[in-house]
Amino acid sequence: MGTAMRIRTVLLPAALGAVWPFAIAALFAFSGYVTIPLIQTAHHLGLDASARLIVRAIDAALWSFIFGALFGIPLGLIARTKIAAAWMVFLVALLVVSLVDASRSHMGIGIVLVAWSIPETWLYVVAVLCFALYTAHLTVREAPGAAAP
Repeated sequence: MGTAMRIRTVLLPAALGAVWPFAIAALFAFSGYVTIPLIQTAHHLGLDASARLIVRAIDAALWSFIFGALFGIPLGLIARTKIAAAWMVFLVALLVVSLVDASRSHMGIGIVLVAWSIPETWLYVVAVLCFALYTAHLTVREAPGAAAP
């Protein structure tokens, strides 16, 4: 049981973290289909000065929900009880793959630092944690008569 638990709480979150940089790049290719209509709507409503902030907030909420669901639900199902540990493994794998991928590009690892300086990046990974915690909360059931820790 211990080995299965270790595999579930280490290898699978690491695999999710390794997929993250490629998934985020692929999904952001479609972001224009959402962002451009949002900008046009804000402009038609006369929100020219504040339109950038409104569109950025809506985009951040939308992508947080998408990434939180795509990565947080599987993470919560995988880890069940050790969510924080699984999320940390997810983050470490995400950073390692991002750094390795960036070091092979002409931009170098500085692009990873730029990406993590954007508040939305932090919001996305925190959304993964929130979805994982909520999913685990929904799936973990206490045994009848069991004492709470």
